[in-house]
Amino acid sequence: MSYALMKHPSGLLCQIFISHAWAEGIFELGDHVRRAWPRMHRLHNLYCCLLANPQNLDMSTWLDGPPAETPFARAMQSASHVLIIPNSTVGIYTRLWCVYEAYLGTQYKKTCIMPARPKTTAQCRILFLTVLLPIVIGLVSGLALVLIPLEDLHLKMMADGLFLMAFLTTILCFGISPTFKLFKGKCPHRCIHQNMNILRAIHVVLMCILTLVAFPWTMLPGPHFTPSNFDHYFILFGTWLFNILRVTQLNEELLEDRELERQATNLDFTSLADATCSDQRDEVRIREAIAGFESEVEIAILILMKAGAYDDSLRRAYEDGANITGLGTTDLVVKTSVATLLWLLCAAHCFAVFVLQDSDVCFQHGGQSVLVQGQVSVTICTSVALFVPVTAFLMERRGPEQGVFGIRVWIISATYALGIPAVFEVTEFLIEQQIWFLQLPFVDKYCPSGPVVFLLIWFPVIMAICALALLMLGQNLWLSWNFRGATMEKVSSSPDSDSNESSTS
Repeated sequence: MSYALMKHPSGLLCQIFISHAWAEGIFELGDHVRRAWPRMHRLHNLYCCLLANPQNLDMSTWLDGPPAETPFARAMQSASHVLIIPNSTVGIYTRLWCVYEAYLGTQYKKTCIMPARPKTTAQCRILFLTVLLPIVIGLVSGLALVLIPLEDLHLKMMADGLFLMAFLTTILCFGISPTFKLFKGKCPHRCIHQNMNILRAIHVVLMCILTLVAFPWTMLPGPHFTPSNFDHYFILFGTWLFNILRVTQLNEELLEDRELERQATNLDFTSLADATCSDQRDEVRIREAIAGFESEVEIAILILMKAGAYDDSLRRAYEDGANITGLGTTDLVVKTSVATLLWLLCAAHCFAVFVLQDSDVCFQHGGQSVLVQGQVSVTICTSVALFVPVTAFLMERRGPEQGVFGIRVWIISATYALGIPAVFEVTEFLIEQQIWFLQLPFVDKYCPSGPVVFLLIWFPVIMAICALALLMLGQNLWLSWNFRGATMEKVSSSPDSDSNESSTS
């Protein structure tokens, strides 16, 4: 009797199938399974031959027959996902049984996933270095700045000058980031990582500067650089939080890229001709079963190494010449949180402008109707923020790349919806009040012009509608527009391996 049947005598429905080479340690196996697990699918049962098959019996009696009738094939028919578990010892596709499982995955149209989710320890370490440590440095520096015996005017001018520099640089990064993301697939991989590292370093420095400015900015009276008392605090907090979210997002993307590269290297795949089997009879039967489909299986493995996952949608994108690098990474928790917070910031900004500020601001252009429109915009932005996790959940169930595509659309649209109205509002305020660099008088009233009011109210709504339209048009149109012409890089490898199958319940 197997360990799985001993624990569950009546058996369990197989929901996830594990393909591995028996060459990893139990801790490595468990870590990879946890990091590859599709968390948004409510799946609980997995088949790992290590535990599901009676290893104390003669397994040759279970395998002596057509490969399609083996326990492995029957378990995979029931499963919706296949977890591909590489190891640091040998390439699993030097083992013919693993090749056969890859073949079954393509024939049964399963979603195959590699463990590209970063380790928790790596996430915590990079979070400390790029977020917590800069914030602490900024707080200590800000406190020291306040304690320096300076006149309030000089301190105010220094704080406002630093904030203005940080704000304008954030706007610059805000304009570059979505554009860079749109054309990311056309850049060489090394160039992408260099650009992401530079962009992350800029956001880290900005976050530190904004934290430093927080002490004098909140201690000295305002508004002196912003349209209202609320904006005096909101613009600092919003800019600071935006930089934190961008650093968090870039951290996750860089860690995922590195983990995917490491796992793809561990697959160590060159050709199916290198695969072997310890039992010569099994090797003959498997090669007969996959005869004529070798190139199809090789393409599936290459897609898996490039995207971090494999399904029919990714295969179509690959065959169309798209760059699918990283589109199959499955952990959307951090990215979904970033998108949700960005849309909540949009709602908060609109709420502050049209609900919390003096009524004069709202009634200058349209009277009470503008206030109602502002409330409608707040409601829509809040609804979108709540809808983002639902979208991620539903799209990820259709395939890993669908979830990545959906969250990417929400993040880019939220970035524009939050940034563009705020930029126009502050720019108009500076021009209207004739406020130039370090010449910052106090302003009692500021009434946005009609176009700026329209942007503040309806631009986030327009971006939400555009995002929904793009989601409905689907990923294929996105891929063909943005990534057309990118080439697939062939991944090289060598070693050898042999072993049995993996599964548990």
